[in-house]
Amino acid sequence: MVKFNYTFTDSEIIIETGDTYLNSGGVVTSAASLLANGRDSRLQGQADNIVNIQLGYDDYAVNSQATLIINHVSDRVRARGLDVLPDIIEQIPTTIDFVYGREFEYDTSMLKISLEIRNLLNEDYEATMANSAIFYDQYQLGTSVSLGFKLSF
Repeated sequence: MVKFNYTFTDSEIIIETGDTYLNSGGVVTSAASLLANGRDSRLQGQADNIVNIQLGYDDYAVNSQATLIINHVSDRVRARGLDVLPDIIEQIPTTIDFVYGREFEYDTSMLKISLEIRNLLNEDYEATMANSAIFYDQYQLGTSVSLGFKLSF
């Protein structure tokens, strides 16, 4: 089984001459300053590219399923900068997950054993100030492993 989804979005903020907003000090300010200092014109939270891929294999002879899931989201504006502060741009890590499950007959019941390994690449999450080297937030998401047992009787 192969599933694929790709989303491309081209969004931008359009500011007309004379548009204003209340800044953090409560002062009416020209909206043109929202895009000053190299600020991104994309909508907050909007990634240009999102890719999801799912590769799966079902072995009906032994009642097992294996799935590899890949997710990628391009950089996006996490938070708009206020006044002289730059926008916060987040670099979302690409994630790869592996899920395996198998069912066995156990006496008069069915036993399902599952294994999930999430975030195989263990890439860092990073948010920087306007794509600079100044980190706003940075951490490792970590790789998680879970083993499950389900008995149906």
